[in-house]
Amino acid sequence: LRLPAGEAKLRCPAMLRSMPRLRNPSREQFARLAARRLPLVIEGALDAWPALSTWSLERLRRAGGDLRVRVQSRRSSRPTDFAYRDVAFDSFVESIENGTGRDYLASYPLVDRVPALAGDVRVPRHALGVTLPPRVFIGPRGSFSPLHYDLGDGLVAQVLGRKRIIVLEFRRRDFLRDPELRRPGWLSSTAEPEAD
Repeated sequence: LRLPAGEAKLRCPAMLRSMPRLRNPSREQFARLAARRLPLVIEGALDAWPALSTWSLERLRRAGGDLRVRVQSRRSSRPTDFAYRDVAFDSFVESIENGTGRDYLASYPLVDRVPALAGDVRVPRHALGVTLPPRVFIGPRGSFSPLHYDLGDGLVAQVLGRKRIIVLEFRRRDFLRDPELRRPGWLSSTAEPEAD
């Protein structure tokens, strides 16, 4: 995970301890930490990614050509107030570039659909054996995913822009005020994680 100062913020709301940070861990170090199922920040893992210097909205737009993608089209800031629609990828990216976009491309397999981008991202050496292809999230300022529980472990790599991520260990869900979020089996919620 690449976290230049001011570009991405990760927080652990439990506030009991700071999130561990490792710089380019070995596969063994990563495996030990992954087995404990604790959130952590990995620094330097993306340093050799061409995407960090080559990806721009213009490049993505050109590479995507006439690709059609399914986006979440938001009508308000409420987590459930959106509809899915299919749009031309180049038009979607152009709306982000010119500041008129309200749509959010969430968890899209862009690298699979646009082979020209495949060489720009690489699975970090400590995470070899990852089975799912990379997913891309692209949206205008203010885009968000509601509070949710990921069924699988995830590696988040921030290439462009900024993103705030709130992380809570599942076994510490007792910190959540909404009783629905404390029960096993929930996947997504409209609850505001930082509401008073």
